[in-house]
Amino acid sequence: MSHVGVTRILAESESLAFAGLLIDVGKRQPALFAHTLRPVLSNWLICEWDLQLANLRPLDHGSYWGQTQLIIQLAQDWYRLPHRLQPLAGIGGPVMQTMIGQQEFRAFFDELRANWSRDLEGEEGKDAERLRLLIERFNPDNYTFEVRDGTRVPVDFAWPEAIERQNAESIRMLNDEMALTQLPYRARKRLASTAPLPEAEASSLLEYLQHIDASARNFLHREASHCCASKISSAPASPRLSSSITIGSRRSRSGATGAAKSCIGSSTIRRRDSDSSPR
Repeated sequence: MSHVGVTRILAESESLAFAGLLIDVGKRQPALFAHTLRPVLSNWLICEWDLQLANLRPLDHGSYWGQTQLIIQLAQDWYRLPHRLQPLAGIGGPVMQTMIGQQEFRAFFDELRANWSRDLEGEEGKDAERLRLLIERFNPDNYTFEVRDGTRVPVDFAWPEAIERQNAESIRMLNDEMALTQLPYRARKRLASTAPLPEAEASSLLEYLQHIDASARNFLHREASHCCASKISSAPASPRLSSSITIGSRRSRSGATGAAKSCIGSSTIRRRDSDSSPR
């Protein structure tokens, strides 16, 4: 694909399918993200969708009903191309391996994060949390680098301390809820057993039940708080993070479904001040 062709797609396209096409072109030729495809890389929604898609792609075997074996094989080979499996924001992806460690792109990433951070001002919710994490993925300070074949490449990534603590707390809460949901199965298994409970297991069982008791109280408290917050809050969804992607004077709504049409040529995500209706 020539640079002229890419420029025309950026200027005239209205379909998100072209965003996926240009991302895969860039993954094949990462140098394009430094100039021609920079508007695609600058759009956080596209980067976030690509990250989600890359995580889901290995699990998606597609629907090939009624297709010939040749078509099925061609489709499978296309979906399994190595460069398509790597997300833009992944440590092993083309952007991180070729750009994040290079001093010449430092100013670009600083500007990128500054623009994205402005979209976070006063915002909360899942979209805001995803954007907050994405910003840190594009921060060179969060990476450890090595020089390989004369190129400085990232070899490790670490979240900032505050996010790391939040992630650890989320994992703990998830484990507590999993322990709670497993209780009926473990109880039935123990009651169905004719063998007496070994003395060595008694203390661990007591500890497990005490943990379940504490987890259940915390879980019920969170659920009650969530229900109360849902009843008293009637604020509309954020008009900024569930926004439109614009190109020039043309604009189209884009939600998380990925099915909406979009003009992908601009990295600017503008707030629709006139649209405050609930989603």
